[in-house]
Amino acid sequence: MRTDINEVFSKGDKPLIEFLDYCVRSIQMDLVFMFLVREYHNGPTAAKAAALYDLFCAPNAPGRLSVREVLPPYDVRLREAISLLTRSTPVSDTDPALQTDFGPPLLPAKYLFDSVVRELEKRAAASPYVRRYKPSRTPLENLPSGKMTQAQRHFVENIWQPVIRPQLVAAGFWRIATVA
Repeated sequence: MRTDINEVFSKGDKPLIEFLDYCVRSIQMDLVFMFLVREYHNGPTAAKAAALYDLFCAPNAPGRLSVREVLPPYDVRLREAISLLTRSTPVSDTDPALQTDFGPPLLPAKYLFDSVVRELEKRAAASPYVRRYKPSRTPLENLPSGKMTQAQRHFVENIWQPVIRPQLVAAGFWRIATVA
């Protein structure tokens, strides 16, 4: 049975957290990013946009996505949009005292990352990680051999937990706080 990621994303709660945990443990940042963009659509902020760009889309991003052709340096549209957004936004989106010096902060477009997600969706259905995932199993049981490889463990312990996850939570992606 093939797993429908849109169905998993829509269910929420424990099945969603377990799927995201599996994605992180198997280093499938494309799928995590697709979920985060759905969350971003519910309340786009400059902090969320900057976090998504810095952590997944920038040339040296720790969770760099696989669709290089729609990301900088190959396609600079997203980088330019983020640059305009961060130049015109105060340090805090919500601090009114800072807004007087900069004017009202620009709100990022809800669709800012949609072109990236469209490219990811083309590949997601064919992904062996999506085809292999069984909701009845735990995230670890879904991994080949039921355990993480050394590379996966390194990613989770040295990149996801200390770098990516805290920045996402600080930007307002609260549901990711318990993943991996």
